Amino acid sequence: MPDPLAVVEAGFTSRTAVELRLGAHPVTVDPADRSTPGPLHLLIGAHGADVASAARTHLERDGDPGAVEVVVTLDEGAPPLLYRRVILPVHLRRDDAHRLAAALDHTDTTRLLRPAFTIRTVVEFDGEALN
Repeated sequence: MPDPLAVVEAGFTSRTAVELRLGAHPVTVDPADRSTPGPLHLLIGAHGADVASAARTHLERDGDPGAVEVVVTLDEGAPPLLYRRVILPVHLRRDDAHRLAAALDHTDTTRLLRPAFTIRTVVEFDGEALN
């Protein structure tokens, strides 16, 4: 059996708190305590981190792009929609922005979430949508 990606222990600090270990990194998840991230926040945050990392890697082919920001919002309608704004410190031509958006559709978390969510991506520079 492969090594676990996460180890979860429920009910050790309170009735609703869950202790989560991601490798050596402990995280407390308590849906009843707004000072901790909830399960949905962790899921969406992990997806945003995956997308930001993939965007930066894609852009590094042409040099150092600087910091990449990803803002993920969730519309819980039917079907649920994840809306990703990828905010770049560099301007891209429209066709390059389309290639970047297409590359982001192949991240691990995108492939896992796509069956459950509609996912839309907008690539921006200086407040202007590039795709």
